[in-house]
Amino acid sequence: MQALAQQLDAWQRLTEPAMQHGPLLAAGGLVVGLVVLLAGAKLVRGGLLAAGAGLGGLAGYLMAPSIFSEPAMWGVSSGVIAAGLGAIAGCLLAAVLFRFAATAASAAGAAVLGVLVASVWFGFSHHDTLVPESTTAPAAQAWAQAAASAVSAPLVDQGAAPMTPLQQIGRGAEGVLEATSQLAQNLWSGASEDARVFIALGAAAGVMVGLALGVIAPKRAMALTTALAGAGLCVGCMTVLGPMVGIDTAAAGADRFALWAFGALLVFGVGVQWVSMRKPKARVPRAAAAG
Repeated sequence: MQALAQQLDAWQRLTEPAMQHGPLLAAGGLVVGLVVLLAGAKLVRGGLLAAGAGLGGLAGYLMAPSIFSEPAMWGVSSGVIAAGLGAIAGCLLAAVLFRFAATAASAAGAAVLGVLVASVWFGFSHHDTLVPESTTAPAAQAWAQAAASAVSAPLVDQGAAPMTPLQQIGRGAEGVLEATSQLAQNLWSGASEDARVFIALGAAAGVMVGLALGVIAPKRAMALTTALAGAGLCVGCMTVLGPMVGIDTAAAGADRFALWAFGALLVFGVGVQWVSMRKPKARVPRAAAAG
């Protein structure tokens, strides 16, 4: 225990500069979450097309000597011509990949949404929690201990090659993800058979709906996915900022409130993005309408 305490003290000293700006980071994350929630699909599509055009143009410019034998054609540098052709090809390829990316992201996001919906439905229909409290309490405690050990482990036993603070933070984050995965496994193993059936059906239904939506309407699928990410980021940042404005985020029922807030933000974000995708109706000239 003393060694672990020393490791945690070292980790705290390492992250203290960042933690001093925790409220500012959380506020910035809330702003980013709202932007992703309300306009994420447009940003993702535009960013992907711009990245494809940029990478394609760069590749074309670098490959110009092997494509064109002349340094210039029609008074224009062959590198510029190759860059333009590469940008067009890269943009087209990015547009094609957007559909696949939207389908995959929609399937994953809808699966998560299906699990959440199934969990809430199970709780209301059975008037019980998804997992017994006798299972969740030890599982949460085990996660906290595993996460603490994971984030502090990179500070010791590094061998001959010292790690930079950024590498140490990255290693600690990997450990937290592993601990989170272990917590999910513990919760799954502690759930009842009925709860597992609800979770499996919810995830399967979410995947099928997400795949179908991604194939039929990739823009709307990406809107759903980005709204999910934005709502989650907003709720997470609000959980951090809550105690600073007098809100007890650890009080009884706070988790349910967070879930309802997540659902409300999700519906609002999807609605805003889908409405913004509607094409305006063509106006009929008055003269034509009168005739």
